[in-house]
This record gives sequence, C-alpha cells and structure tokens, in this order.
Amino acid sequence: MPAGKGGTVSAQTELFEKLRAWPNEERCRTCDCLQGALTQLEIDGDGQLKALAAKHRIPSEQMHACLGCDPCPPAEFWAEYVRESRSEKR
Repeated sequence: MPAGKGGTVSAQTELFEKLRAWPNEERCRTCDCLQGALTQLEIDGDGQLKALAAKHRIPSEQMHACLGCDPCPPAEFWAEYVRESRSEKR
C-alpha cells in the first residue's frame, strides 16, 4: 500500500520499529543519524506513524553529530529504507 513521499506503509513501519528498538545508549538516542531518520518518517509517514516518530524525536539542541560508529545501525536501516523506496517507484 503506497504512503506519503517515501516507501510503503509497511516499509515505513518496519523502519520505525527498527529505529525504536535500536537506541540502547543515550549517545545513540541523541545522535543525528537516528534523529534524522525519525524526522524523515515524520515527513513520509501517515498520521499515526508521524505521531509515533515525533514522540521519539528530541530538540535539535540536544542532538550531536554522527560519532562515526561502524557499523551505525540507524544509518544502515535508513539506507535500506531509501533503497527499497526507490526500487518501488521504478
């Protein structure tokens, strides 16, 4: 089922669940990698998903730049979502 500007509702929900489950440390929760993906879900998502993503966002003053973690699961989850969204549009 198509949704917003990004992937399908199921792809958006899957991304949200991965992001929500990931931050096991404060430095992850406040990282702009995770927060950027949540912001995009607010843009792409339906009403319920927008509200869920917004609930997990933090003010930009509390965020820090990417720490360069390797691997960075939130960035990997996000990249997978973008790749899937692009292939669905073809």
